[in-house]
Amino acid sequence: MSFQRRNQAIGSNSNANSVRQISSRVGGMSLRDQQSIGRQQPVSRTPPVMKTPQVNILGVKPSVSKSSGIQVTSIGSTTVDNLVFKQHGGIPIGTTTLIKDISRKDVKDDENLKYLSSLSYQNTIGLQFIATGVYQQRRSLKKDITDDDTEKIGHLGIVIGEWIDLHTIPGVYVSKSKKSSSSLKDKEQNESIVSKLSEVEQKRKDLKIAWRYGMKNNDFKDGKNGETEFKEDPNFVPRLDISGHVFPAATREEVLQINIAGNTLENILMSVQQAITKNPKKLIRLYLPNFLNPKFYPKSYFQHHNIMKFLNGLKTLQSMNDSRFVTLITTTADFNIPILETFSHTIVELKPFDQQTIDYLTKNYKSQGLPNKVQQGMLNVIKMGKVSEFGHMSVRMNEIVYHVSKNGFVVELWSIPVDAGDDEKKDTKKLDIENKKASKSIEPHGHDHESHSHISKDLEY
Repeated sequence: MSFQRRNQAIGSNSNANSVRQISSRVGGMSLRDQQSIGRQQPVSRTPPVMKTPQVNILGVKPSVSKSSGIQVTSIGSTTVDNLVFKQHGGIPIGTTTLIKDISRKDVKDDENLKYLSSLSYQNTIGLQFIATGVYQQRRSLKKDITDDDTEKIGHLGIVIGEWIDLHTIPGVYVSKSKKSSSSLKDKEQNESIVSKLSEVEQKRKDLKIAWRYGMKNNDFKDGKNGETEFKEDPNFVPRLDISGHVFPAATREEVLQINIAGNTLENILMSVQQAITKNPKKLIRLYLPNFLNPKFYPKSYFQHHNIMKFLNGLKTLQSMNDSRFVTLITTTADFNIPILETFSHTIVELKPFDQQTIDYLTKNYKSQGLPNKVQQGMLNVIKMGKVSEFGHMSVRMNEIVYHVSKNGFVVELWSIPVDAGDDEKKDTKKLDIENKKASKSIEPHGHDHESHSHISKDLEY
């Protein structure tokens, strides 16, 4: 066996020949080509540009807070969106709001409460919550000549409970002047359609800024009688009329009602899941009125493990669809369930005034010519979604009051009214002073006769 090649010196002839062969191969290559030897060059292919259709979920906009990624929708009331949910300007999507109502038995069906009929305060705001979804769904089906290729996405309302009459869903407020001038407006719209087309592009640019910053600068103004009037945005929330009803009546494509009788919490959860699956793009508005109230729910629903399973299932559905799912639950404080408060992101408590307080407020506001400003209760914010979980202070007690009128559930900042009795006393004193001044001003010499007499001494007896 020979070990000659292994023991060959580096400077030998055979080594030199091999070096010459390698150098001759790479001699005609550039430095970049030489460095790329042994490496596979990637094939650069430009992928085809796919134009994805734009999606526009109607009635949804960014939160007014600085937190990025938070989208909000309306609860159905402009004042509630801006005062109760002031950190966001609406209900954060992907959250659950719990409204607790302290029930009262001494409320008289008088002039101030005539719009309540058989509905409680909590169900009034609940119907507005569903009515807003119906309004946005019908907007999504309308086509306008100014529309672009953006896909418009509507809403689906889900109501759990057969005691809620869907025919009582409030409709959009229409003024008498608007009804009389509807034909004239149609004519004007046809004449101005050309000018609308030229303004579309500018409106698109303005809307991008308005959605984000519009509410910060122009969201409210001082209205009549010192009341705060928030700027209405019909694209976000309509002005509703709870004394009227939506027409035509809501369909199953707009509102799905799930019955409690003859059902179980597990089956209800499955029905909600099926509705979400069948409507993969719609914003889901889930409404649970009078949740776990013994008047409407059978005893089998109150087993602790069934409640836990149902709430955990809802939480899972919400987390899987957090970009298009919002829940509103109403209950009474008499049936307090701690796990329900833990499950909810936002907790609002309604405390109706007693009849003596309402009578006092009615007397004072009527004396000031403001009979429609009579408040009916106090609203407290216990917890706020997307705020409390980050450790920020969100509790607001005895700051907000509410009342129900033709326009629905309305809230405002609490202010103590001026006592009508004090006003009457001040007015009486002011009137006496003015009468004395007037009696002096009509004298020919403009002076007081009580201090002296004009009778001549010669005529005295």
